[in-house]
Amino acid sequence: MAEREQPRDELTTRLGQGRNEVDRQSAIIIQAFADRFRATDEIGQIKRALGLPLHQPKRFKEMLEEIVSYGTGLGLDPAFLETLFSETHKESLRRQEGL
Repeated sequence: MAEREQPRDELTTRLGQGRNEVDRQSAIIIQAFADRFRATDEIGQIKRALGLPLHQPKRFKEMLEEIVSYGTGLGLDPAFLETLFSETHKESLRRQEGL
């Protein structure tokens, strides 16, 4: 019986380690979003000072193509990347409009 429990204990340990890693990576992602939004807030202020529109479809299209290309090269789903960064872009614009 002890032989059967050991693999389960090992799996339970690995599960905990995996969850800790996911939590660590989630914190990194949240920090990256905070950093990104600080940068896009500054861009919004610069656009306003230059009299440029906040939404620039050509720039967004180019950025999205680069992101999807890079992400799919890392094995990520292109539809997921498009959704994630479309929503991120919407939030950036929402924040810029409030500046």
